[in-house]
Amino acid sequence: MNTLSSQEVAVLRQENEKLKNQLDELIIIAQQNEELNQRIQRLITALTNTENLDEFFKILYNTLTNELNTDAVVIRWFDVLGSNFKHKEFIEYDAQIFTLFDQVLENKQAICGQLKTQQLAYLFPNSKIASAVLIPLGVDKPLGLLAMASHDPKRFHPEMSTDFLIYLGNIISNLLRMWTRNC
Repeated sequence: MNTLSSQEVAVLRQENEKLKNQLDELIIIAQQNEELNQRIQRLITALTNTENLDEFFKILYNTLTNELNTDAVVIRWFDVLGSNFKHKEFIEYDAQIFTLFDQVLENKQAICGQLKTQQLAYLFPNSKIASAVLIPLGVDKPLGLLAMASHDPKRFHPEMSTDFLIYLGNIISNLLRMWTRNC
């Protein structure tokens, strides 16, 4: 009969504890993802029941601020040359402004962390934003962006997973496309 030494037993206990901790972390992440998914579902339900574009933006901003724990939310939609929209979200295309966000728009990927000074000045003037996420908006090609920001420098960081953020951006893009076609 082959018995384990006390050192081998100690190593196995350490490995077991490490695996248990990893499992606990995965369970916490799964719970957080489920909560986030439910929040996004509630947002979608609210946004698809809006009567007008003013109500759409009000619900969007309030929900993202409250449900996702952000201090500021901004949308900029660049693809409405000569449109009749009176909303601040719809702006004329400006190559200089568009260039500020080319990394997000060209790669069609959300980025998290600290923004460049010019990006902060454009999106969140006179605000003490310490971290943010930029999410591209547009169905086939990026036409704008959703920016969510926080005063907390650790709230949005480069190591964050962006899968749900990209999903959120796709939903908002499709809803905005419907509003811009119908108005």
